Amino acid sequence: MRVAPVDARLAAVLVALYPLAGGEAVFALIKRQPDDTVHSAQISLPGGRIEDHDSSIEDAALREAQEEIHIQAENVRILGRLSSLYIPPSKHLVHPVIGILENRPPLRPNPREVAAILEIPLEALLAPIHSEKRTDWIVPYFLMGGEKVWGATAMILSELRTILARYFSAAG
Repeated sequence: MRVAPVDARLAAVLVALYPLAGGEAVFALIKRQPDDTVHSAQISLPGGRIEDHDSSIEDAALREAQEEIHIQAENVRILGRLSSLYIPPSKHLVHPVIGILENRPPLRPNPREVAAILEIPLEALLAPIHSEKRTDWIVPYFLMGGEKVWGATAMILSELRTILARYFSAAG
């Protein structure tokens, strides 16, 4: 595991879990707009940099989810956090937050930041993980909504996958 440098930029993302009309549990991913940033056009969780005015990591994750895909903070019940993760290309230390909503939110992408919103069934986390060779590395990824989800987002979702697998195997 790579330790974050002291000058890492702090960020928060939200894993927003909610039901569709038929009761199927899903979570939202976004496809970032193509631009000149290091994460251009990538699939990620809604989130971004923690600002000085944010009172907590959870507040930052909720604020960013509201800015990017219009999830209203007052409708989210925070369940907790996953492990923080340092992302060397963007020099961010990301803090994943898990929240649950009772109903499907009226999602609306912020066109400056979000090219598309993907609603992914929670059960997709239990599907086989794929991999491909990139330069000298074998990189694992999830195939979700027809998109490759890799890097930090895949690592965060992999931890959630482990938690869910333990929960469901213990529940019998």
